[in-house]
Amino acid sequence: MTSVLYDTVISPFYDRLVCIWPHWVHPNALTLGGGIACTWSLVAMHRGDWTAAFVCYTIYHMLDNMDGKQARRTGKTSRVGHVLDHAIDGSVGVAASVHAMTLALFHFAEMELLALRWVLAARARAAPSRAGHARPNSCAGSGSAAACTR
Repeated sequence: MTSVLYDTVISPFYDRLVCIWPHWVHPNALTLGGGIACTWSLVAMHRGDWTAAFVCYTIYHMLDNMDGKQARRTGKTSRVGHVLDHAIDGSVGVAASVHAMTLALFHFAEMELLALRWVLAARARAAPSRAGHARPNSCAGSGSAAACTR
């Protein structure tokens, strides 16, 4: 499920922007580049350099939106790419977001560990459904609501 803003503005923008990449650029290179940019964003946040953090996180966001589009455009979709994308989003992407929010909202980093644990636990619990797989004990494919056990 995506938002109206993503469907009408952001995704079409990246549909056009992905054409800057030649066909020989592998989508996993974009994914890894985004992970590196996001890691540098974390380093910049830790140092208090918010301009560099913003630029690096924006690069991560752009590459994250283009890697899958590049994979479909070049016919190079793969399970490895899918897992790599989710691994980077679920690690450095979430860490950078949590770090920025805890510093902005609480002005101290002690809350960061608690918030990071909560977010990662929530993402890990929801990951199977986002990856297109049914959760254990779900109703998916049962054909009957009565067969559903949670």
